[in-house]
Amino acid sequence: MVAGIMVLSSCSQEKKRPDYLTKIDSLTTVLANDASAFQTIDTTLISSKIKNIESQLANLDLIDSSLRIPERINYSEISKSFKLFLEENNQIIEEINFSKKQLSNLRIDTENELLNSDDLKLYFEQECEAVAILQHKMELYQKKINSQLDNYEVFNSKIGYLLDSLSKN
Repeated sequence: MVAGIMVLSSCSQEKKRPDYLTKIDSLTTVLANDASAFQTIDTTLISSKIKNIESQLANLDLIDSSLRIPERINYSEISKSFKLFLEENNQIIEEINFSKKQLSNLRIDTENELLNSDDLKLYFEQECEAVAILQHKMELYQKKINSQLDNYEVFNSKIGYLLDSLSKN
């Protein structure tokens, strides 16, 4: 009787495809780690930089609203970029949550043996591809935001200097 239970138990383990469960768990961990790193982007900082740019541009307009210098235009473009980044940030977070849910569903379907081998393989490959695309988006987003933060620092000091110069005249 005990031997029969052990055989049934081992057959059950075989059917649940532990190799795919391990792969799903690994992919879930990779996504969770990348998502955690992504969510360290300080959107509050970006929002404060947008407010600062708008304030500096308003001050510039008070001094001379006809002033159309490249620094002003670039500074304004940085503000627009930051606003787009905030929107993109929300979209990426939604995609992360969706991928987490998809992987959770795949794990449940695998545990409950709801997918045949071909469907399981296809579903897993699709999730791998989706996570890879999402990782690329997060990496690209991080590079773009870092570049714009650097640009912000350069143009913020230029606009600050310009404001000081104009206000003294």
